Amino acid sequence: MVDALLKRGHQAIYASGEESAGQIRDRAERLKLDLNQIRVVTDQDANIICEIISSERPQFCVIDSIQTFVPT
Repeated sequence: MVDALLKRGHQAIYASGEESAGQIRDRAERLKLDLNQIRVVTDQDANIICEIISSERPQFCVIDSIQTFVPT
């Protein structure tokens, strides 16, 4: 589903509390996803993630994994 949305030109934020930006980039390349449409955030601070989502207003956001994020 995510790849279909990206192929339609939707902007996304991918927030990861477990993987580095490099690991995410490698997976996106394997899946042949256009990284120009994905803003990768690897901060575990839930407040920072919420601020980024609020300011950038993407069409969708992936939170991976929610239990790794903590509010400060």
